[in-house]
Amino acid sequence: MLSNGFYYFVDVRESKFYRIKPGEKAELLRENTGEGNGTTFDPQGRLIQCEGGNRRVTRWPADGMFASSDVLMDRFGGKRLSRRLPANLAFGGPGMKTLFFTAHTSVYSMRVKVAGLPGHPPFKKG
Repeated sequence: MLSNGFYYFVDVRESKFYRIKPGEKAELLRENTGEGNGTTFDPQGRLIQCEGGNRRVTRWPADGMFASSDVLMDRFGGKRLSRRLPANLAFGGPGMKTLFFTAHTSVYSMRVKVAGLPGHPPFKKG
């Protein structure tokens, strides 16, 4: 994903989160991502990440300090999330309150209470 001139990406196998500016060396932002994948930023600039190995969705502070996170979701319908965490997801629909995600051979949608944004605010590293 592109934000503030940087591309953000996760090395899922190494469980590391990076940012890179074209033509520069990648900068490690977080280790032990719980096989993190599927990253975005909320309107306040906080990192939202799907953690496949941890079977949860977390939110990290906008200051770039990864000392603690909030667990946004780790269960649905009373069951733990599957680590089989969709290949892609995006907000859309009326009011940007529908979360679309892919899994295996289907596209799913889920209405949420908080609207997503089509762009990404800058992310600060502390």
